[in-house]
Amino acid sequence: MGGRVQRAKKTVEERIPALLVGPSHTMSCALHSVWYEGPLHEWTTFEQDATAEFQQHAWERHNSTITIRPVGQLGPHNIANVQLFIGDEKGLQGRFNQNVCHVMSAVFGSQGLNLRFGDFKSTNSTGRRIPDVVMMNQVHEVKVAGELKTQWVDQHNLNDDPLQNYDTEELFRKQIGQLHVFLKQELVAGHWSLRYSPIISGTMPHPSELTVRQCFFFLGKAAGRADQIVNQTPPTDWVHVQNR
Repeated sequence: MGGRVQRAKKTVEERIPALLVGPSHTMSCALHSVWYEGPLHEWTTFEQDATAEFQQHAWERHNSTITIRPVGQLGPHNIANVQLFIGDEKGLQGRFNQNVCHVMSAVFGSQGLNLRFGDFKSTNSTGRRIPDVVMMNQVHEVKVAGELKTQWVDQHNLNDDPLQNYDTEELFRKQIGQLHVFLKQELVAGHWSLRYSPIISGTMPHPSELTVRQCFFFLGKAAGRADQIVNQTPPTDWVHVQNR
């Protein structure tokens, strides 16, 4: 069996492998009593913005090999195929680190971008709350932080139209109190608000043909360009912690 050289652009275009969820797995809701209380707006241009960032990037200027892919018929026990079963959030985080964080850190480095994923404890942040996922710059400042939740638990499932009625908006506000689609803070009419992206499937074809790795490439480049913002919204007007 031979191999073929693969460069960053092709790797970012690939869909991530489907998860192998074991027959026994957690069904516990991992949402805490935290609600986002501020203004919400749909990030209507997210897919167009991410696609444009990918297409306009000068991939040919940084064309080094980042992996060798096997060619030919792969046997069921080839390590290029998914081998590990998962059953909880810890397993999910391991697969996310393998298929997104590890890969995209190599992509960022190959493209001359001073960004990589890592553990929160490896950053210079002194915050007490520890996110599941962080992206940092070359001096270990956190540029992106996120949470992971098991998608097979009903309460973790994101609705395609989360603001369509009060009940789904309430759940969505609870989810994004700790659980992210792609979000950005933005000053709208003098008030800080959150814009949320559409749901991007990891493995299923999407109408825009946008992959999860393309989304994180866009997010990384945007975070690398952005200065730190100063959101002076009182914490109680931004996130609310209460048993409802």
